[in-house]
Amino acid sequence: MADSMELLPSLWEGSYSCPNELPQTLQMNIPLQQPGDVVVSANLSFGGTILTARGSFFNHHLTISGHPNPNDRNITNIILSGDQQVKNLTYMIGDVILKVSKEERKCPFTLNMKKCKY
Repeated sequence: MADSMELLPSLWEGSYSCPNELPQTLQMNIPLQQPGDVVVSANLSFGGTILTARGSFFNHHLTISGHPNPNDRNITNIILSGDQQVKNLTYMIGDVILKVSKEERKCPFTLNMKKCKY
């Protein structure tokens, strides 16, 4: 069984909502990581955009970023920064930060773990 400080291989689903916009679906797939490794890769899917992001998970905090296809809504960079809830390891909240041209949009998200491998 993995340590609770590790991000387990899992599919996370939820939504994010940017100011003045309707909520959008957000999925994050975490593939198998090396035990104890703080470096994380994830596949993000949101608003018709799919990308591979890399970052770190340490002390229940996840920060990953990636660059989508340049044709995807003019988004140049995406940063997902969230906290796994210590009392409920299947729930994560945080912000998706979308960099569109020179503008940065901060969009709150919630994710729930859908499946997990041990």
